[in-house]
Amino acid sequence: ISYVVDTGRQKCRNYHAGTGVASYDVMWISKASADQRAGRAGRTGPGHCYRIFSSSVYSRHLDPFALPEVLTRPLEDVVLAMKAMGIGNVGAFPFPTSPDSSHLNAATKLLASIGCVDISNVERDGGDGKITPLGTAISKLPIGVRYGKMLLVAAQGNVLDYGIVMVSVLSESNLFSNSNAETLDDNASDEDSLEGLDEVDRHNAMKQEEIKRKESRNRWSHRGGDVMAGILASGAFSYAGGGAGGASEGLASKRFCEENGLNLVVMSRIQKMRVHLARLAHQRLGNATGIAAQSGKILSSMAPPKTFQENLLRQAVVSGLLDNVARRSPQGRFGNETNVPRTAYFSCRS
Repeated sequence: ISYVVDTGRQKCRNYHAGTGVASYDVMWISKASADQRAGRAGRTGPGHCYRIFSSSVYSRHLDPFALPEVLTRPLEDVVLAMKAMGIGNVGAFPFPTSPDSSHLNAATKLLASIGCVDISNVERDGGDGKITPLGTAISKLPIGVRYGKMLLVAAQGNVLDYGIVMVSVLSESNLFSNSNAETLDDNASDEDSLEGLDEVDRHNAMKQEEIKRKESRNRWSHRGGDVMAGILASGAFSYAGGGAGGASEGLASKRFCEENGLNLVVMSRIQKMRVHLARLAHQRLGNATGIAAQSGKILSSMAPPKTFQENLLRQAVVSGLLDNVARRSPQGRFGNETNVPRTAYFSCRS
């Protein structure tokens, strides 16, 4: 590499302990990162780094170093791993860079809510809770705590293969391609293809195209919600590719996504995650039933889940998100408050 163009920006994952939500934000890099990027130019010969930000920005807005990862990520998997190593009081552990106590408390509370840590005897025994057998089992899976519990519950219900698809779908934000940018691109291409038609034919053709788009968007609707719809879409994507490998599978998958309103990049990542989780299930959950646990592979032709299997998968999802479950408020719970909507919900933690 002889030339490097540095924008001074990077996409960082920021964790908000108050809401428990992680977001990806575009932020300035640190001075250390800027110097490291410049060092990539001309390692084996003369080179140049062009920074498209001023020296004033470098000196005023860039921090000397990036924040340690322990300060910018969810800590529930870290706390669970430390509990599995026998550390009774994680809050008193001498971290090289100590995380905020509120982050540790939020992580411990989350682990307790999903059954990984027992905090019922904290006042008697001290510390911040003891790991449960469920927590020990989840700590052996190199994935997120919530997803680990979902997989274990799915394996207990003999729907591990579907549980792997479900976790893979949940790991992505949106697998359906319905963004405004794509719609504008489709409209532009449609207008180019309709050149030469009179007004009536153009109107009819555009109406038919709009009907096709609506059908492709509604094709994956499911009464069980987006998770079940994603499971169906992922299974159909695998079947369309056929597991042939190479260019033929890639072309078939691309054509399938274009015809069915799916995001090819996201669907490909889901497919890779399924393969990874299948190997993990074979190594760590070999006693479970299913193709993944027994062979470490996925089926390219997996039938959609039946009704009782869908119910088991819903239970698996809820088991990993117990702290986010809300119940519908019964009549009269809020007294005579006039600003409460007729259909109100309250957290199960309240």
